[in-house]
Amino acid sequence: MKNSPFIIILLLFMSCSTIHVVIDPDTHNHNPFFNARFYAEQGPEGVKELLDKNKEGSYDRDVEMYVAAGLIYAPCDVYPLLLPYLSNEDPKIRAFAILVAGFLGDKRYESIIKKHLEDKTKLEFWFDDTVADRAETSLNYIEQGGFSKEERELIEQVTKEK
Repeated sequence: MKNSPFIIILLLFMSCSTIHVVIDPDTHNHNPFFNARFYAEQGPEGVKELLDKNKEGSYDRDVEMYVAAGLIYAPCDVYPLLLPYLSNEDPKIRAFAILVAGFLGDKRYESIIKKHLEDKTKLEFWFDDTVADRAETSLNYIEQGGFSKEERELIEQVTKEK
């Protein structure tokens, strides 16, 4: 199995119960994968709430992975719900949406994300990424079809655990 950043984060999460990235503190549940799936399964309103609560993303891309992992279980088409975030004027929100779209692997986002390859706006994150860097990562995920089979199997396992 290829050691993608997602697999590494999942394995860290599974081996360490003290990850402090919490999707929604209102659920009093510290498993961000479970929380993301819970919201996504509520349909369009839950998806919107999940996106809104996490739209600023994270410096290490964890939040984007948790959100995308949850969105796999949405009973609705996520595409139109994520579109407004891809064109948001805030570069953090654009970068968040770009990565989420890539992790989902939906080719419908490809042309929109390609437009962001020229966006050299620096993100105020630890890794000092730009929006273009996030777009490049996203397009690589779209090219491979989003989360791999192994990643999806791990997602299935960890989204069931409270």
